[in-house]
Amino acid sequence: HQAPAALSALTRLIQPSLRRRPSVLLQRLPEILRLSLAGIDSNDQNKTIRTLILYRNIASWIPIGIGPKRASVSGSQLNNSGTIRLGNNITESIRGLSSTMEYQQLLQSLPESSLLYQAGFSLSLSSEDEEEQLILDMLVEETALSMSDWSLAFLDRIYSILRAAGEQEKVAKSSGGVASRHSSHDVQQSKNFSRVMKECLTQVFSSMDDKTHEMALRSVIQFLKDETLPLAVKDASALCQAIACSRLQHSDATNDEDISYISPGLNSL
Repeated sequence: HQAPAALSALTRLIQPSLRRRPSVLLQRLPEILRLSLAGIDSNDQNKTIRTLILYRNIASWIPIGIGPKRASVSGSQLNNSGTIRLGNNITESIRGLSSTMEYQQLLQSLPESSLLYQAGFSLSLSSEDEEEQLILDMLVEETALSMSDWSLAFLDRIYSILRAAGEQEKVAKSSGGVASRHSSHDVQQSKNFSRVMKECLTQVFSSMDDKTHEMALRSVIQFLKDETLPLAVKDASALCQAIACSRLQHSDATNDEDISYISPGLNSL
C-alpha cells in the first residue's frame, strides 16, 4: 500500500533533484525505472496512474536514447524561402548566455528559496568542477541509453494493460448489468486513467531518438496486428495517437512548393 505514495514522492523529487544534485538521481534512475515497471498493474488502476505520471515527468526532462550527432549548418546554407525561422543555434546561444559573468553573479545572489538556486555554485570552475561536469555528461548519456532499453519493456507493460482491459470489459458485458458495476467514481477514474496514459505515451514517444522510435514503432505495429482486443479499442487508440503525432518528417520533393510533412507512425498504422 506504500507504493502509490512512493511513486508520487518520486514524481515530486525529479525536478528539484535534477536542478540541485543531478548525479544523485541519474545514478539511480535506471534501477528506479526497472523496479517501477511493476507499478503498471491491471489490477490496481490507482498505482498504474501514479506510475504513468512518474514516467511522463521523467521523459519530459531526460531524452530516451542518444541520436546521431548532426553537423552544424550555417544560416547561409539553409533555404528559408517561404518559412518563418525562429532562430539558429538556440541551444548554443542559451549556453553562451548562462556562461557570462553577469548571469553567474545574478545566479549566485539568488535566495535559497528560489527554484533557480544552485547549492555550492561557484563563479569559477576548478579542475574538480570540470571533472564533475564530464562525469555528469557521461551519466546523462548512460541514462538516456538505458531509457532506450527501458522504453521497450515499458511498452510490454502497456500491452498487458490493454489485454486486461479488453478481457475485463468482455466479462462485464457478457454478465449483463453493466450500469450496476460502474459507479460515477469508477467512470471518473477511468477517464483520468485514459487521459494520463495518452499524455504519458505521447511524452515518451516524443522523447525518443530516431532509432528507439523505429524499434518502438515496429513493436506497436506487431502488437496491433497480433493481439489487440476489439473491446480495448478506446485505450489502444491512445497508443496509436501517441505514436502518430510524435514524429513529423519532410517529404521528398524537388520543388520547394511541394514540400510537406509526413508522419512515419501514421503511415505505418
